[in-house]
Amino acid sequence: MSPAALGPAIGAAFGIAISPVSIATVILLLLSPRAGRASLGFVVGWASGIAAAATVGALLSGVEAAGRRHVVLGVFEVVVGFLLLVSACVAWLRGRRAAGRRPALLRLIDRSTFPAAFVVGIVMAINPPNLLLALAGGGAIGSGGLTMAVIVLAIAVFTVVAASTVLIPVLAYFVAAERMRQPLDALRGWLARHDSVIVTTVLLVFGMLLTAHGVATLWAG
Repeated sequence: MSPAALGPAIGAAFGIAISPVSIATVILLLLSPRAGRASLGFVVGWASGIAAAATVGALLSGVEAAGRRHVVLGVFEVVVGFLLLVSACVAWLRGRRAAGRRPALLRLIDRSTFPAAFVVGIVMAINPPNLLLALAGGGAIGSGGLTMAVIVLAIAVFTVVAASTVLIPVLAYFVAAERMRQPLDALRGWLARHDSVIVTTVLLVFGMLLTAHGVATLWAG
């Protein structure tokens, strides 16, 4: 598996992994009455949405377009990078308006069941910021000249990394539920205070990097 192909993809996976809303959501579920089943449903939905989006990105980047692969890939990266930058602006503005308030979606999932949490996980995985990062990660994998088997493996690794910050608290909960309650509650408070700053920074950095790489690809092609 080529490190050059996986580098940008793993970077995008980390961008998804540190999404404050998804981490806060799984923590909220772990503090709810149906913690075990609901948190597991969220993890499965979250990972499924990420894997699906990354697969679409890999397929799109693999289009040859009559020998104009560099143009297709460059345009794809520039468009996704620009949309990430727009999403960063939107996240910042929303964060300023919603300062001190918990997102409405989090209020609705306090008592989620497995199916409801599964749907919430998919919806969060394919909301614009995470969707764009997953598409970018899948695009990096698909454009690396890898075999189909390696692409499937790379997407699996990408999904595990992207879902790790949601998966780890759930696994820890099943191992030691009572000892996890206090640190989870503290982490939820910290995320609530710094939500918009984290999201905006991640989207801004990856938007700039992806746009620059797309422009360089077009220039080289």
